[in-house]
Amino acid sequence: LSNIAKNDIEPSKIVVEITEELLLDNNAQVRNSLTKLREHGVGISIDDFGTGYSSLQYLRDLPANCLKIDRTFISRIEHSAADRAIISTISHLAHALDMRVVAEGVENEAQLELLQASGCDEIQGFKIARPQRAEDLPKLFENPSLDLKTSARG
Repeated sequence: LSNIAKNDIEPSKIVVEITEELLLDNNAQVRNSLTKLREHGVGISIDDFGTGYSSLQYLRDLPANCLKIDRTFISRIEHSAADRAIISTISHLAHALDMRVVAEGVENEAQLELLQASGCDEIQGFKIARPQRAEDLPKLFENPSLDLKTSARG
């Protein structure tokens, strides 16, 4: 936190992504650190949710304000009613807990439309852009065909 203040960075512009694996040991020190960061305005995102050792207890007890649904669910959303139901349920649960929902690995328009219907707030993936080198980012944003308003919520 001192480095954030020293460098005059707005804490809300920082998001710490944690994986469920980090939480397996039920480490009180990790939870306390995350709580302190959140209290100072830093975002906390649970990454790759739905894989590994997902627990509803994490959603209840962690100071997270964002939940990122793992790409394995997104990749099957077009062909699997079960995956659509899981994504929709995760989205509704996260919203009830005042969390944003991010879908990872979105690759096409059909997935985007299904995610919009499921209540996801944001998307990440090749649908928006491929990974970029830092020096190429200005060119990406100058691209008139890039629709930065494309989001899961429309």
